Amino acid sequence: MGIQSSQRQALEQLSDNLQGSLGENLRSLVLYGSSVRNDFSRSSSDINLLIVLRQDTAAAQRAIGNEVEKSSLKISPIVIGGSSSPRSMQCFALKFADIMRRDELIFGDDPFSDFEVTQERRRFLVEQGLRNTRMRLSHAYVLAQPDPQRYLRTLRQAVPRIFADLAELLRLDGSEIPDERELQAPLLARELGLEPELLQKLIELRSKQAGTMQPDIHVLHNALLAVFDRASEWMVSQWEL
Repeated sequence: MGIQSSQRQALEQLSDNLQGSLGENLRSLVLYGSSVRNDFSRSSSDINLLIVLRQDTAAAQRAIGNEVEKSSLKISPIVIGGSSSPRSMQCFALKFADIMRRDELIFGDDPFSDFEVTQERRRFLVEQGLRNTRMRLSHAYVLAQPDPQRYLRTLRQAVPRIFADLAELLRLDGSEIPDERELQAPLLARELGLEPELLQKLIELRSKQAGTMQPDIHVLHNALLAVFDRASEWMVSQWEL
């Protein structure tokens, strides 16, 4: 499900307050992620909000922070603005393509009206993303031997990016891939030869509060390395850097 009616009302109030605080400097507010998909969890999901400014200044960010703090919502904001916005969007093109694929404009003009990403950039960024996530998880695993929860916290944060990048691999191959992780999982398992049980465990880890799951991190990390290795083999077979 998406966000509830009470959260919707609070979001509308936040939009009004941001317009009042930022005035003409506020260009757009875009709701995205699980908030507009069918996998929002009130207990564990943040409300993802893209805030586009005409001038991205410390004063504007402080005003945003004050309004978010006053709201009753668990907001996870991305703030961009100024003349550098198009380049920022290209540097994180897969992230913004993900947002654009399933978003809701709640104020202002559409920041994606002329946003396009070349095939070459998509390939580079998806490979960079998967290899970066592998390194981050390996770093967390090496340092987590006395504290398994440290690794699980890092992994929980990485789950959305893992699914998004694996899904992007298949989109680059011309496949139609849904946005919801529950629907992506069987397709990723079938097309990339991944273990369905592992993908489901990642979904559960993301949806539950930190500390409520106690999987064996050694088994889990070993299985995840196999996922990244399989993705690497697939990329090497498909394109050159």
